[in-house]
Amino acid sequence: CRVPNELAPGCSDVSRGLEAGLQMNLDPDRELQRIHSLFMSHMERLDKLKDACECQAVYTGDICFLPSFIIEDVQSCYKTLALLRETVFNLEQEHRSYLRSLARETKYGSKAAPIGDDNYLMLASAGVRPLENSALKKTYSMPN
Repeated sequence: CRVPNELAPGCSDVSRGLEAGLQMNLDPDRELQRIHSLFMSHMERLDKLKDACECQAVYTGDICFLPSFIIEDVQSCYKTLALLRETVFNLEQEHRSYLRSLARETKYGSKAAPIGDDNYLMLASAGVRPLENSALKKTYSMPN
């Protein structure tokens, strides 16, 4: 049906909302982790876009590399990318501090990490990477 009016002759609902047997299970923690990992894996692209916003705001000629698309509102794009970068960095810091505290509090041989289990290797690897030595801190440190 290509008529704007949905009540026109020949137009009918394909499915009646959620009665079609669709069930939605949402896990906000998992979805937040997916979004966070997407931003972390594409942080270099976001930084290049932020640099393009800076360059376009300062220079109006062909001096800087501009992406293949046009940035309509350079200031809001830059502010959004800077805030997004800061938020992703803060979330990564909280995530790593949680992993460090989990590794510190978990005793080898307890129910959480039984002897001979692979949990020990996982916890040991999580506690080895302090934030000062990480690539995130070196590459994407936030200015003070």
